Amino acid sequence: MIFEIVVFWLILSTVFFGLGAAARYLCRWPMRDILNDVWLGWAIGIVVLQIWNIFLPVDWCAFACLGVIGGVGLIITRKEVISIVRGVNLIGWSLTVLLCACWLAIHTGNQIVNPDSGLYHLNSVRWAKEYAIVPGLGNLHGRLAFNQSYFLYVALLDIGPFSHKSHQLASGLLILWTLLRSFRALSLLASKNKAFAPWHLFDALMVVPVIQYVVYSENASSPTPDTGVFVLGILVASELMRFLGKEEGGKNKGNDHFSQIIPLVLIAIVGITVKLSFAAVALTTISLFLYGGVKKSGVRGSVGLGMAVMACGVLVLVPWIIRGVVLSGYPAYPSTIGAFPVDWRVPIEYAHRDSELIRMWPWKMGGGIPAEYVNTIKGYWRMIMYVGRRLQDTVIVPLALSVAGIVCGAWIRSSQKKPVSCFKSSYFIMPLAGLVYCFIMAPDPRFAGSAFWLLGMGAVVWAVVGLDRRGSVMSVIFINTLLFAHQIVVIEFMWPGTRDSGPAKTVHVIERTTNSGLHVFVAPSEEGGLPWDSPLPATDWFNPRLELRVPVDIAAGFKLQAK
Repeated sequence: MIFEIVVFWLILSTVFFGLGAAARYLCRWPMRDILNDVWLGWAIGIVVLQIWNIFLPVDWCAFACLGVIGGVGLIITRKEVISIVRGVNLIGWSLTVLLCACWLAIHTGNQIVNPDSGLYHLNSVRWAKEYAIVPGLGNLHGRLAFNQSYFLYVALLDIGPFSHKSHQLASGLLILWTLLRSFRALSLLASKNKAFAPWHLFDALMVVPVIQYVVYSENASSPTPDTGVFVLGILVASELMRFLGKEEGGKNKGNDHFSQIIPLVLIAIVGITVKLSFAAVALTTISLFLYGGVKKSGVRGSVGLGMAVMACGVLVLVPWIIRGVVLSGYPAYPSTIGAFPVDWRVPIEYAHRDSELIRMWPWKMGGGIPAEYVNTIKGYWRMIMYVGRRLQDTVIVPLALSVAGIVCGAWIRSSQKKPVSCFKSSYFIMPLAGLVYCFIMAPDPRFAGSAFWLLGMGAVVWAVVGLDRRGSVMSVIFINTLLFAHQIVVIEFMWPGTRDSGPAKTVHVIERTTNSGLHVFVAPSEEGGLPWDSPLPATDWFNPRLELRVPVDIAAGFKLQAK
């Protein structure tokens, strides 16, 4: 199964790169970075799938269409691709990609262990695969109305030999692209004759956190949007660091600033649709890109840049909002702002219940904090103590690196005669915004994505860029070695404790009938109420008031009978 996963990853990477290359060709943007164009193609694929699923299920036809567009993109940009490939050590990179992909496939080609996948991830994927978007799906199960576009991407991969096995591909592919960025940076640092920038140091330092995520997070083999926002955070942080480091270069010529900013803006906005918890990181990143772009452009260029950013927002968010209204009657469920007067609208009390469940879950997780302590100083203190005991490797360690980086960086700068201008401290606005947003909305470190690591490694980069080349490289080697020794158990790194490459888990479900005669599949209590990859319609919460909007037509959607 490892071989099949690696081959399919290579095919998917080629398709998404072709989509990104086609977009650059149409916009007349130069091709600079193959790994960035893969991400651009992935974001464009998400946009296309959002629109596609309004009318059609995400099945092999969607995959074929995107494949054809990607193939055309490769053909029309073949000269640029060949010129880039010629400057690469093909043998070395081929071995790197193969070894990295094989190691990753060992961990992702496994059974799902994330309970949220059993609760609603697999259900969401199955609905996208078998039906065009279904009105009122939130009435069947509130979490099905969360409108996370990541599940459309997972459904796209749920074809052929990976039918009901797309969880083995989806998260792993994005992690693979992220690891390749890190290995590219490490290769650059190892070469004595090549210059490097702060973002190269950042990419090189992120290799251990990503490996730790694969080995210990339970998400690498799960179709969870948490993986999407984790790796997207790393990507936009690296590119933001690259962009800010060039600010002192003066004005750009032609539409050069468009080719740098707009693709990353599109990716960041798509990240919001992947999971709303990414909103603060995305919006802060876009604001910093815009601020830097305006400084580099003239008046006309600034207006054009602003209009292009707005166009990206419309292209991504309008279909996303339409999908939200179709699923629940609200643009951004469980928020009730902007409710539409449609017959399938989820009752407002249910929306408030789901919102409260999200907000209160971290407090229940934090050692069962009593309700009277929620959002109080005493409650937050108990939450901090819980995090300190249980989440040292993913929260305390990056925060410690933040403090160490700031202290060491301040000392290095105080001993230098001239300031270090290649790293802009405005970078820190982005990870801090992500952490504050998480702290206010629901203080669960999982909702912060990679923001803790973005802050910690950003501080380390801020410190080591003040050193000479040898000092910077040795610092990266030392920190990576120390982190790997502290965070990773070698046996678990080499091979997961259990291996099950079969289809997604299924359970014996109970068929129950609502007041209207609708048959619904419900998982028994001994399965924790989790339906996993059960036939549709399945739910963990049976509501006898549930009924079809049109008799005998599930595709027409669900609504609730009046009390």
